[in-house]
Amino acid sequence: MKLLKGFQRTVLASAVAVLAFGAAAMAAGPYNTDTAAGTCTGVAGTTDCTAAVGHTSVGVAGTLSVNEIRGINFGNVAVTGSSPYSGDGHVTLTPSGALSGFTAGAHDALLLLHGTAAGGVAGAGGQAPGHYQIKGSFEGGQTRVYISFADASGDPMDCNGDSYYTNTYVSVIGPAAGDHFRVNQFAFTETGNDVYGHYVANGGANTAFDVPVGATLLTDATSTAYPVGKYVGTFNIMVSY
Repeated sequence: MKLLKGFQRTVLASAVAVLAFGAAAMAAGPYNTDTAAGTCTGVAGTTDCTAAVGHTSVGVAGTLSVNEIRGINFGNVAVTGSSPYSGDGHVTLTPSGALSGFTAGAHDALLLLHGTAAGGVAGAGGQAPGHYQIKGSFEGGQTRVYISFADASGDPMDCNGDSYYTNTYVSVIGPAAGDHFRVNQFAFTETGNDVYGHYVANGGANTAFDVPVGATLLTDATSTAYPVGKYVGTFNIMVSY
């Protein structure tokens, strides 16, 4: 499982994210080779794909670290529909800070709220992506920093278009514990991806660099109402070599 490729040590919890140190390295070099998954296509009589080479890794943590500078903020929304909700109202916040996907579902929808100063421009609702500062030198010759996500219980979550954990969400809880949104499908601008996950290029020389992170916000079918108030949730973000 690519999320669990390193030993991780949780070091700080906040209202929006749990911050963690982590590291992982391949058991033997060369490090960070481009290993494409699913590239073998069997052809009878010419190509035999009935066996594959699997990959695993573990590492020792050094200077690599991640710190939350700002949490993910979806701005202000109104929920259309009423109980019982279907859980299909959603909006996506991109790493650049744009909102998209305000499409009514079968029953629910999220409506962006903005002031007159915004000129009525869709997507100008005060939203902002999360910002996470990563720092670490080229430990063991590593030039790639893998980023992965999990819910508050440690269950892995999808990012950057993956669909491995479609039933895992972050609960974003409001004034009443039973009324909440869900968050999934985290997104950041990656340098690339391989069998170990999605990665960004290491800044090197123990240099800190910023990674903006977006996600998708959804209504929840188990909620009975969406009263006015602030809704917050926590998740794990982990970095590894």
